[in-house]
This record gives sequence, structure tokens and C-alpha cells, in this order.
Amino acid sequence: MNISSLRKTGILAAVILALLGVFTLFAPAAAGLSAAYLITGGFTVYGLFKIFSYFRLPKPFRNGFVLADGLLSALLGGMILLDAIRSPMGKAEMIATLAFAAGFCALFNGISQIADYFTLRKMELPGIGFFLAGGILRVILGVLIIANPLMGWFTIQLSLGIFLLVSGIALLLEVWSLKKELPEELF
Repeated sequence: MNISSLRKTGILAAVILALLGVFTLFAPAAAGLSAAYLITGGFTVYGLFKIFSYFRLPKPFRNGFVLADGLLSALLGGMILLDAIRSPMGKAEMIATLAFAAGFCALFNGISQIADYFTLRKMELPGIGFFLAGGILRVILGVLIIANPLMGWFTIQLSLGIFLLVSGIALLLEVWSLKKELPEELF
């Protein structure tokens, strides 16, 4: 099987990843604002989907919590988007809201991981201290993001930029290492 089309697609994807990473690193404000619009828009669309799916389900399968989740998600996302479109301060508030959400997720995941550590420690698993260290680092990260949400958001964007750039380079190296032909039994 000739894999030249696979290589071309892989190279294209690697270049796109690397370019997104460079864009995110050198324009974190634009990348952060773009990501905020995408996430908030996605949250709004998610809410609309939940509302639509509630009414599409047969009556015995309808759940009021699905409808409430959809209404609240669509309303909250829509209000945040409208506010962000109308004023520069709304853009900052949108970013701060998302940063708070990310910070609280990190904080609660860290607390959960620390609690899980104490359960897993009883099993005497080797290397379980890294699990505790990861939980502590998540708690610290969550507190730092919550303490300064705008800087936290842009720090997340810079980390994302590094991740995208490194992922693009790694994918490019993987694609270049592919042989011209792959054995038929792989497919």
C-alpha cells in the first residue's frame, strides 16, 4: 500500500498544529479571545442541543433536568456572548468567567486526586507519591488561576501554544519516519 497520501495529510496536519502553536505563543491575547469565543459559543450550542433533544425524546424518556440544563446553558452562554460582543469589558468578563471555571476544575480535580491518593495508598502501590504530587500541583494551579483569572487564562493559552507547537513537530517527525510502503497485513 502506498502511503504518500497519508504522509501528505500528516505533514499538512503537523504544519497546521505548529502554526497554531506559534500563533498562540506570539499572539496569546488574540488566541485567548478566539478560544473564549469558541468555548462560550460551544456552550451556547450545547444548551440549544439539550433543549432540542428534550423535545425530540418520547415523553416517557424526557427528563426535566436535561431541559433545565439546556435552558441555563443556552441562556448563560448567550448572555456572555452578547455582553462580549457589545463591549471590551464584556470580553474581559468572558475570559475571566472561563478562567474561573478552569481554575475551579483544576482545584476540585486536585482535591479529588489527593483524596484518591489516600485510598490508593492503602493498596501499597509503588510510585503513588507522584499521584499525590500531581493533586497538590493541580490545587496550586487552581488557586493561582482563581486568584488572577485573566493572567491565568493567558498562561493557559501559552501552555496550549507550547503543546500545539511540540505536537506539530512530533507529528512531523512521525510522518517522516514512515516507510514508503507498509505491509498489506496491517490493513
